[in-house]
Amino acid sequence: MAYSEIFIGRKDISKRLMADVFCGADSYGMCCSLTGPNGVGKTTLIRHLAKAFREAGYPDTYYFSTILNDGDTFWGFWSRFVLELADTIPEEALEAAPNPDSFYIKKILKAYKFFDENLGMAQSDEFSFRQRAMLHFDHIFEYYTELGIRIIITIDEFDRARTMFKDGQFFQYLFKLTPKGTARLNLSIVTISRRSISTIAHHMQEGSNIQDAYPAVALAGFTNSELREYFDTYRDLPCGELPEDKKQEIVYICGRSPGLLMGMRHEIELLGEPDVEGIYRNHGAFVNNAFRRMCTLMETEYINKDKSTSGMNVYIQQFIGPAVSPHIREQAEYLYQFGYVTQPLMGEENVYELAGMDHWRDKDNPMGLAYEPLSPFFVDYVENVILPESKEYLASLLSKTELAVRAFIERVLSKESPEGWNKMVDAACPNPDKVRFFQNLRRTAMNNNADVRNVKYTKLDVLAFDEYWGIMRHYWDIFGGYFKGASVEKLQRDFRTLRDCRNTSAHLNIDVFNETNLDNMKHICERILSYTDPSHKPDAMPPATKSHTATAKGKSSGHAAAGASPYAGTEPPDTAGMIGKRYQLVDLSVTSTKGLRGTLAGTRYPASLSKKYLSAHSQTAAILSGASNIQVKPVKWDTNAGIFNIELVSISM
Repeated sequence: MAYSEIFIGRKDISKRLMADVFCGADSYGMCCSLTGPNGVGKTTLIRHLAKAFREAGYPDTYYFSTILNDGDTFWGFWSRFVLELADTIPEEALEAAPNPDSFYIKKILKAYKFFDENLGMAQSDEFSFRQRAMLHFDHIFEYYTELGIRIIITIDEFDRARTMFKDGQFFQYLFKLTPKGTARLNLSIVTISRRSISTIAHHMQEGSNIQDAYPAVALAGFTNSELREYFDTYRDLPCGELPEDKKQEIVYICGRSPGLLMGMRHEIELLGEPDVEGIYRNHGAFVNNAFRRMCTLMETEYINKDKSTSGMNVYIQQFIGPAVSPHIREQAEYLYQFGYVTQPLMGEENVYELAGMDHWRDKDNPMGLAYEPLSPFFVDYVENVILPESKEYLASLLSKTELAVRAFIERVLSKESPEGWNKMVDAACPNPDKVRFFQNLRRTAMNNNADVRNVKYTKLDVLAFDEYWGIMRHYWDIFGGYFKGASVEKLQRDFRTLRDCRNTSAHLNIDVFNETNLDNMKHICERILSYTDPSHKPDAMPPATKSHTATAKGKSSGHAAAGASPYAGTEPPDTAGMIGKRYQLVDLSVTSTKGLRGTLAGTRYPASLSKKYLSAHSQTAAILSGASNIQVKPVKWDTNAGIFNIELVSISM
């Protein structure tokens, strides 16, 4: 079976569009907007529906497949379309219509003649031409209806309408063909686009509402049954039916994306064997290009009218975190309506589980069950490529970290002294300026009836990151146990960095940060959020104190990824269940023996690749330490060292 011949049915949406759009002349018309990410199969679906329509042979019903070309104009597009009408429904077809009427036939033929004689004027969009053209075009669909003729139109690449028709006339005319209007005219129009119809029509005149006239029909990725149908097609290739681990590797990279899945199948067909990792490493541009285009779409697709929250920001919050909006449930639904995420059916394996990743993110989060990303690798791609430069996300992450540290200090000190924890803060931070700031805050709160409105405020609300650190350092015997594997010196530097970031963000603009500073801020925030999480339990003895002592003796750098493991001599209870699972290796560092150390993402467990192992796989720790995404599988827990021995699965530089 050739690559170009494969079509997975998309049964549910095909049934809907065949019933509402691609049907006979005795059916009512329907307008809709078929949307979805690039590569999801919109054009392919329409092409196969059109083929089924032609094979059905509905009488007096005509289908026209059109596309918006770069550099086109309103009348350039419609002039060519009227001439196509003239070629497809000539005079003899009009006279053979179910309800022939010489008046309507004469009107249609005059329109044909006008656009044929003035085709050269159409592209110039000259005013007098437009006036005369409208007289011929304005009622042409009504004339076909009176003759008993039905017309179906699909308009591909409708995204281009945003720049091609800046005055909105294209939208205004299409908008006149409302669902009621098309039913009256027995006309179906389907726009095909990657962006939502509301985003495309953002420059329409006030009061227009094209998304109501063209309700969105989002085309998402393959369902589980369609994925099974896809993998069944490998039986026709030289490699034959794929083993389960190869299917999991394909789902990890391509997820439910039909375009990526078909591209991967084509590469395997050419290679003759299912070397998924090798294909991605050597021929994987089609994957990264698709993800880059999808990211661009989400960054320019806003889920609110004031354009303050992009689809990309919601995607990051939903699948990466840790900064989360209180409106995330409502916002994630917009991503689903745009086709960027899917909803696995109840009881079915989600895309993480299909990829063999039982430890998938957000497993304990109900939202994780409601929505899933297109593919696990796309989440990793966004995290490593998009997230470090997302100013919107990083600003919210910094604010979330600040709030989390305040709540953490209050929570820990309240355990020691439920009634006197405020005095403990005063003792650790006697700065008179902060006392004055707090008095002003208290006065403002009283003037605004804060107590009556149950608005809570404390001295912590007027402090900065370095002062939060000063409080924790002052009471290190209480706080130290929460900072597993961290050194006092590094924590102090981290909190000072966040102080500077907060000052820069608040008083200037977060855009002044360079890429390195943004990446550093992101990792610091994530570390501190993990330490201050309410579910995070303290050690009986503060590991940070032990790490600090080791540094003084010259035995450790104080960083968990580069120094002694806090798990040395122990075996955590969940390690057995982690063997053989896929993880991303993060917090990379090169060891003194030229091995590679890191942490398994989503856990606190360290892991390592020895120099011997790397050499056997033609790799070096120095090169891998600069990789954007390293996927590994734990093979053994080393109790003495307190670390996982791992093996490489895939590498993205």
